[in-house]
Amino acid sequence: MSAKKRVTFYLQENLIEQVRSLVATGDAESQNLVVEEALGEYLAKVRIEKRRAELQEAANDPRFMEVLRKVHEGFRYADDLAEDEE
Repeated sequence: MSAKKRVTFYLQENLIEQVRSLVATGDAESQNLVVEEALGEYLAKVRIEKRRAELQEAANDPRFMEVLRKVHEGFRYADDLAEDEE
């Protein structure tokens, strides 16, 4: 686990109340964990959306698609062998 550092954020009161309620009812281990997990999920979503946009841009690039086709063709033999083993 990486080192933790204390930071201060301003959040809407209703969010804070909901997080505290989750902890009070036992649905969450701690307020810190709720915030940490929420930030982690948000950051993962942003990374996925960025990669999706990059892949879409690459799919619209004829040179990239030609290289991809050649790579796919180059691995066809190995793919066929792997299928035969199944």
